[in-house]
Formats: sequence, C-alpha cells, structure tokens
Amino acid sequence: RYPSISNYNGVFGGKPHLKDTRFTVADVLSAVCIYNGVRDVSEIYQKRYTEDQLKDAIRFARDFLLESLETK
Repeated sequence: RYPSISNYNGVFGGKPHLKDTRFTVADVLSAVCIYNGVRDVSEIYQKRYTEDQLKDAIRFARDFLLESLETK
C-alpha cells in the first residue's frame, strides 16, 4: 500500500520510516509543517527524499489516523 514506507522492527523499533533511510514518518510530518510543503522539504534535504516518498509518508500517516478514529 505504501511502497516507500518500512516498519521493520530492527530499525527505530518498528516505527514507520522511509525505506533505507533514517527519516521517520513523524520526521516527514514535522518537516512538512516547518518548511511549508513537500516540495520545499525535498529541496531542503537536497533531493535526498523524493516528493513521492514524502507523499507516501503523509498518506501512511493519514490512513493510520483515520483508521484509529473508526469505531468498532
């Protein structure tokens, strides 16, 4: 569902992060808020992270939050 996201237990204790990086989904959300958007974050981090990777992290967080709000 989220090709850019990994939550392997051996990295960050299973916290979701961009695959093959040390940049967590929480880091992505913080950076997007601080730097006013995905494009700016991608440029600030010298294109280390693609816009697609960053958007995947945002989608992951959105879906996680929406699923958490659902009543069972």
